[in-house]
Amino acid sequence: MTCTYERFIRDVRDHAMTIELDQGVHRSILFSRPGSSACHFRLNTWPGYLSVSGEMGSYTFFRMHDMFSFFRFAGPEYDKTEHINAGYWDSKLTAVSATESREELNEAAYVDAVRLMLRSHISHMSLSKAKRVMGYVKADGLFDAVGIPPHDAMIALWQWQCPVTGKYPFSNVWDYRLTTQAFHLVWCMRAIQWGIKQYDLRAQGRDHDSFMRRVLAGEV
Repeated sequence: MTCTYERFIRDVRDHAMTIELDQGVHRSILFSRPGSSACHFRLNTWPGYLSVSGEMGSYTFFRMHDMFSFFRFAGPEYDKTEHINAGYWDSKLTAVSATESREELNEAAYVDAVRLMLRSHISHMSLSKAKRVMGYVKADGLFDAVGIPPHDAMIALWQWQCPVTGKYPFSNVWDYRLTTQAFHLVWCMRAIQWGIKQYDLRAQGRDHDSFMRRVLAGEV
């Protein structure tokens, strides 16, 4: 499961921005719901680095002197709020909190791979033997990898020995792409982009608070 833009926006719809430090590329900016820590996150930058931390995990990226500038250039569709360059940004990731992960198992791809390898294994068997193998595979839960770390799931497949033939039918599991970027990593990438845009809007006087101040001052 990936984190969609719609899901992210639901999580931060009541967030307010608090600028704790703003001195060149040295920044600390908190985004949180007043009176609640739910889905809060903080953006910290220093020369060459940006770290996003909070309830959804902590991830640190390294690329260029001002990392706000790096994340602003997400590609030709950066003007669309929902656009992130997840694959490229992932390559700039330097640190992940101990409680989070960088990847998670793509359950649909995993099940498809198990079926393909199993089909190849039983293709020349008699119907009775094929049914026995299928029974062992199901009994050992090889089709069910929900919540299992990707490496553990792939190791379990790789090591599984068929009780009927003595062979290892899933030994080429490493040839398959069975992982996807972790939900929390994608959530935090969206948080980085969204947070920078809120920061930019305030600097331009285009956020809600700035607009209301201008209204009250008779400037609008």
